[in-house]
Amino acid sequence: MRKDLKVFGVSALLLVFLLGFFLQAPAAFGYPAEWRGNADPFGVREQEQQEPMQMILENESKYDFTETVERFKQNVSDAGWSVVGVYDYKEILADRGFEVLDIKIIALCSGQHSNEILQGDDERMVSPLMPCTIAIYEKSDGNTYIARLNSGVMAAPFGGVVAEVMETVAVETEEMVQELIK
Repeated sequence: MRKDLKVFGVSALLLVFLLGFFLQAPAAFGYPAEWRGNADPFGVREQEQQEPMQMILENESKYDFTETVERFKQNVSDAGWSVVGVYDYKEILADRGFEVLDIKIIALCSGQHSNEILQGDDERMVSPLMPCTIAIYEKSDGNTYIARLNSGVMAAPFGGVVAEVMETVAVETEEMVQELIK
């Protein structure tokens, strides 16, 4: 039995090697890729042409830095969410001898959505994504920008409750920033 398994393993390895060689040989020897039939048998070039998943969303604000921060906080409150922390990185880094343009990271929370995720043992693993954070910052062009995690897209692979809740979170946070962006 072991001898049969060994012969099978060697045969399979040889087959994989030959298949790889024949798929790549025309290109390696300078022949046009079309000669091998399908020039992209595994869809690699097709995947490269697709737009990459946008993990972070960034938009320019209609307002200056201070007004953007204040309006955003009001939008959070109006949506029934809470601001659970504001981290002023310009100040934090200044205390350490660094100088950066204005940037505040605002941590926000919806008790309802947090509860839905934190109730289940299997869902608790996504708690590092909590609370939701929004960054409001200036760039050297003098404009203010708003950046946030594309939570609906990022949570989709989790499926189930996490994907459902995070999709709702994505919609609600977009509503909070919508009137602020150009």
